[in-house]
Order: sequence, then structure tokens, then C-alpha cells
Amino acid sequence: MFDVEAGKYYGLNEIASVIWQRLESPMTVEALCAELLKTFDVSPERCRAEIATFIAKLEAKGLVRTVEKDEETIA
Repeated sequence: MFDVEAGKYYGLNEIASVIWQRLESPMTVEALCAELLKTFDVSPERCRAEIATFIAKLEAKGLVRTVEKDEETIA
């Protein structure tokens, strides 16, 4: 992944790559977790926790933003 504004490349593991691809359009954390649970053998609780950690890192770098509506949506 390349951040044009910062001029930095970021390496992503398999799961992070899947998350990044899914975020091409806004989606809720729950929808993202449901997608990942279809592919990876992980508990729903761990899935949500790992997504939250990864999204927080992306937000801190200005690569995504969280939009609060009825449910938490990542854009």
C-alpha cells in the first residue's frame, strides 16, 4: 500500500490486505467482521478486536476515517 501524501509504502499481511481491499467502499465494522469470518478461522470477538486495532492504526496515519452513524462505519 502506498500513501501518496506521506510518500510512504506500507507492507500488509494477508489479513490486513483483505481488510484494505474490503474498505474500497465504506462498510461497518460488523459487516467487515462477517466477511472475514467467512475466510479466516477466528472467533467473532477476536475478529472485532483485531479489526479495531488495525483500523486505529490506519486512522492514526490518516489513511481511513471512522464515521459514526447508527453503527460504526469505516470510510
